[in-house]
Amino acid sequence: MEELEQQHNAVMQSVRQIFGIGMSCVEELEKMMENDVTEEYIKAFTEKCKTQLMKYDKVLKTEGTDRSELHFENLILEHKRKLIAKRKNSEGIVEALLSLRVNVLQLAPELKRNFVDEIVRNDFFSIAEKGDKFLLDLLEMPSKSVKHALYAMISVTVSTMRGAEYLITNGYTIFQRIMDVLLKKQQDGSVGQRFCISILQKMSIKESLAGVFIKSGMIEWIIKLLERSILAEIHIYSLDFASALLVNILHSNETLDYLEKETSLVKAVGSVSYTHLRAHETGRNLVCRLLLEKKKKKKK
Repeated sequence: MEELEQQHNAVMQSVRQIFGIGMSCVEELEKMMENDVTEEYIKAFTEKCKTQLMKYDKVLKTEGTDRSELHFENLILEHKRKLIAKRKNSEGIVEALLSLRVNVLQLAPELKRNFVDEIVRNDFFSIAEKGDKFLLDLLEMPSKSVKHALYAMISVTVSTMRGAEYLITNGYTIFQRIMDVLLKKQQDGSVGQRFCISILQKMSIKESLAGVFIKSGMIEWIIKLLERSILAEIHIYSLDFASALLVNILHSNETLDYLEKETSLVKAVGSVSYTHLRAHETGRNLVCRLLLEKKKKKKK
């Protein structure tokens, strides 16, 4: 039954893509009618449509569990080519990233992990092929829309351990870049802050990153964010992910060794006891519990 459901989801995804291709073809044909186009242009356009449709025709004709993997591969490679081709065009970058993310969000939960695996296998951000430069160059673009679309797609990518490891294939440069953006440039509760915290929280499942978090002052930054939330309204998404990030950092033995030396920081963590995060020290172990209910305002 599970295999049948996966095949059904793959087919439905292909149908959506075919429908999208059809709509794009209609729009292009309308433009052709309004403008004089050469025969060569029409031939090139026709071949492009055939190529796109043949990919999904192959998916629909494939039997068994390979169908979803084949669909994901085609989808990711198509958007990867668009991203590379439009790497200097802000609107093109945003369109490619958001289009792929929409496809991910439409997937059944059990298929999302497979999709992330295909993102890594097909090197969507060209990290294995070109190093960190391609993604770093995109992150340096001044457009906020580009940054938000990148953060959103990176957040999807690091939602599994394999995806998190993919982002640090060549070291911690990209990871550090996102952390620096969060620590220095984001307004509390902003879209950029929420996505950056989300990325770091998902990456924090790798205990080996605890040292990087500590050296960057992430523990202190989260505590200050939670303290600020007492005086000012901060988006619940920022607070929940920041609390979960702090919990993961504190679970590391490296962090516990660090806190044994930084007694003032232990007191600061202990004082953060609102509904988003409650922490207390029990012997050598710092126990943290994330509370899901919304913070209640103190009575005057």
